[in-house]
Amino acid sequence: MINYDKKYVFEHLHPRNIEQLNELKRRYPSLNILVEIPNTQDLSSEMLKKLDKRIAIRVAGGYDKNRIDNCNDIQYENGETGEYFTTAVIYTRNELVKIIEEMEKIESKLDSNWSSLQKTIYIYNALKNNIMYDPKYKTKPSSEVRSLRGFISRQTVCAGYSLMFKEMLERQGITCHYVEGKSHAWNIMEIDGKLYPIDLTWDNSHFRRGRMNTYSYFGQDVASFSKSHVPNSFEPIQNYEDVLSNIDRNLIEMICAYFPKEKDFETTTYHTIRNDGMQYIISQVGAGVIDKKIYYKYCYREIKDNGDISPPLILYSDTNIMYYFDNSSFGHSVSSDFTKAIRDVLFSVKNINDSLRNGTFYIGGIEREKENSFPHLVKDISKMKKSEAKRNVFDREVKIYKRSDNSSLFVEKRKCVNIDGTDIYEYGTFETVLKGSSITIRENRIFSERDLFLDRRRELADEFLSRERIDELATKTGGYLGYFDIEGVPVFNPDLIEYFNPSRHIDIDEEKMQQLPTFQELKILASHYEVYSDASHYLDNNPRNIRVRDTKTKKEITDPKTIEKAIFANIWLTSAGVKMTSDDKRMGDTYAFNDGANKVYDYFCSKLNNDVKKNGVIDTVGLFANADLLEYKHSREIIINLFRSSYQTNFINDLFCRISKTKVKALDQPEPLYCNSYARDLAFGSSDNKSNHKK
Repeated sequence: MINYDKKYVFEHLHPRNIEQLNELKRRYPSLNILVEIPNTQDLSSEMLKKLDKRIAIRVAGGYDKNRIDNCNDIQYENGETGEYFTTAVIYTRNELVKIIEEMEKIESKLDSNWSSLQKTIYIYNALKNNIMYDPKYKTKPSSEVRSLRGFISRQTVCAGYSLMFKEMLERQGITCHYVEGKSHAWNIMEIDGKLYPIDLTWDNSHFRRGRMNTYSYFGQDVASFSKSHVPNSFEPIQNYEDVLSNIDRNLIEMICAYFPKEKDFETTTYHTIRNDGMQYIISQVGAGVIDKKIYYKYCYREIKDNGDISPPLILYSDTNIMYYFDNSSFGHSVSSDFTKAIRDVLFSVKNINDSLRNGTFYIGGIEREKENSFPHLVKDISKMKKSEAKRNVFDREVKIYKRSDNSSLFVEKRKCVNIDGTDIYEYGTFETVLKGSSITIRENRIFSERDLFLDRRRELADEFLSRERIDELATKTGGYLGYFDIEGVPVFNPDLIEYFNPSRHIDIDEEKMQQLPTFQELKILASHYEVYSDASHYLDNNPRNIRVRDTKTKKEITDPKTIEKAIFANIWLTSAGVKMTSDDKRMGDTYAFNDGANKVYDYFCSKLNNDVKKNGVIDTVGLFANADLLEYKHSREIIINLFRSSYQTNFINDLFCRISKTKVKALDQPEPLYCNSYARDLAFGSSDNKSNHKK
């Protein structure tokens, strides 16, 4: 460790401090000076460049005095001591300038109108997608992987992720805590006085293995998070289940839907050479579940002999090559047969052309059947299984646009939705772009009132779909491009500009929109709150004096939103808890929250949401009639229990109508199911019987 002659501690590094330090260095050039600041808030790269480059800066971040006092004497297996909490975050001026420049690139994409939560999610995505976990961390000093230097190297470990995330949030004025437990580090962010848990490292591990849009550890339900994240005893925040809060997953997804609709894929791009000598580039650009099976999406480009890159082509496969490369980079045993099967069979010209000739972008997968848990790999495309059903799923409508500057744009038509009476077409575009000194693939989601594939005008590619216009409108209008009228003039619908507006402010208070609880949140609600009545009536009898109280403190709850969710959770508990076990904390707890019940809940929510949006009322009979599709033996029993009374049926109907912002139709009431024979008669009996029951 360097011995510094002078150490200066500043709350913020202001221009006048920089002038004073520079003067001191001019007068005493041999003096070793260390400046310490808690974070880089209000410090720009341009301002820092004015500081003498011979002055070192310690950015404390999470390595504050409390951590140093508690950890300095620790001896680690690799020979390092806890002294790294002091030394790892000391930077040269030039290092810190580069670090801040990298943070400023991300900050340039933040909208000043966004809420703290919106900024947090955007930063989270940027770090998760572009900074990878360092597979060689064991051979590197803490100063390289447990500091802010990951912004420069693009690689880090959990401590580095947590320091980087904390630094970026605090530059936005958002309080963020750095936390360590046994051999792991994570964050707790603070918004409006509430604390939310975040583990960027573990979500990055999902990203590296092909799950690109995961938020498994962003505001994860506190009960689950606290089991896997136990803080050290000296950490100031303890007792997670009592002090942390959950973030509604639907709110996260809603916020992400309004971010600028563009993505770059630098960290998921692989350059390889086939055994025939042809070079090509593969970028893994997505994954999705279809009929309970995950498929992976790739952008394929060939490199020609003259160095030119062919137009991008989007392909779909059962094989997850990110998972393979991640295992390989971390030194896990991976057969060379995998490399050959991916490189020379899956992405061979022969296999790709075979798929295209059959009118599909599905190229199959490298694994055949498994035997003793080891997969058999295809050796040539004759063994590649491409069923007609799968070929049809990936029979996509696509078009490649050639511009006058010889650039190419791959466009995939995705869907057409109706927004306030206007049909809107959504497209995915893929294009090779230059980012800094490297070439990458960029995806954009764009929207238009017109079917672009029917427009034959040459200027469409050069003007309407120019790279500059797509980039500009990704930020300004959220990817809404309007359309070209017959004169070639761009036309925009102002209502749609507002609908797609990426600058809208969405705060955490948007939870007041009353999203349905997730299955895990439902379990927490059922365990934390109980429903009772002073009149000694059960819930079925529709008493007007229903009460909700905390199960531990017995304190009565007065917040209407909490009361409604607690009643809903207790209805689920008593309806889905079809049996009791010795492990139950509350009657029926195990059966109400097992895997089978989870499937019923997902089906229940999806079906009733669609019902109220389409008809303004839930369809209990249809729900019961299709329950066998879930292949859970108690599914029909649960559904009958949920609608066994008029009170519960109307309560659930009103709840779903409020969440979907649908007015309840007074003349179209939901049908209680009462009992098994009554429900079966409604669902499977004669039409006369059905009409008699409704009377």
